[in-house]
Amino acid sequence: MFKKIIFLFLIIFSVAALPVTSTADLGNHNSYSSHSSSHSSSHSSSRHGGSDEFITNGKTINSPLVLVEFLFFLALFITIPTVVTVKKIKEMKSVSQGGDVYVPNHTKEIIAEIQKNDPGFSYEAFMDNVKKVFVTLQRAWSERSFEKCRIFEKEELYAQHTAQIQEYIDKGLINKIENLKVTDSYLFRYARDREYEYLTVYINAHMHDYIVIEKTGKVIKGDPKVEYEMRYLYTFIRRLGVLTDNTEGSSTEAVCPRCGAPMQLTSSGKCQYCGYIVTTGEYDRVLSDIESLNNGTDVGKGGVIIR
Repeated sequence: MFKKIIFLFLIIFSVAALPVTSTADLGNHNSYSSHSSSHSSSHSSSRHGGSDEFITNGKTINSPLVLVEFLFFLALFITIPTVVTVKKIKEMKSVSQGGDVYVPNHTKEIIAEIQKNDPGFSYEAFMDNVKKVFVTLQRAWSERSFEKCRIFEKEELYAQHTAQIQEYIDKGLINKIENLKVTDSYLFRYARDREYEYLTVYINAHMHDYIVIEKTGKVIKGDPKVEYEMRYLYTFIRRLGVLTDNTEGSSTEAVCPRCGAPMQLTSSGKCQYCGYIVTTGEYDRVLSDIESLNNGTDVGKGGVIIR
């Protein structure tokens, strides 16, 4: 009985000491509160989830979460043998959950719809580019140098992200993102109106994500030892009527679609040689929206939507 009491004490101590598993990553989507059922987005039309909130909050303790975890482990204490160790409990917390979210896979029907008007569309090539964009954005965010991402993002989204990165620089903080890997991805929604088409991709990724003070390297948010799971919807926009040009490649190729010069864009998304604006969706798909999916997020049915 004495051993069981000691074991219960260790459980309580371990649960209280374990870090809250939530992340910041590209766009400051979450506010370091893993129990939240809300979701935040990076839209081209507005700014959400600014970094001031989580940067200046300092360390907080999520009392409701600790209580729930305590009750859970108390139930384990009553129903399972005492051979379970504190180490095992910590291993159960090593990967945070991206939320209980169901995102339907509509890849087949979306491909069929796109290829009715754009027979050169290649799902494999498009998804390869999506993964390249995703990894490039996350690494650039961690490096606090976003210029290389100008070709990928619509102007409003790019302005939002660069402003958020500047906040990190001004505050002397770095959001470290390491060991990044995409574990799943597929087409979720294809929408079309009179002017544009919108292709939304579901992405599941794992990463180590934490925030440090630049001068000292001290970790102030997250945990370098914890692998976090994140889920996203990436929406790409393209003007209606633009077709896939397999001879030109995609928008991830660093060549101006008008003059063929190496793609070195200005802050406004213009080719520095001919002045052509590349990041509007006039030539090819560009990223216009990022939505992170948290616990309880309702993403809708998805599929093909013709307005």
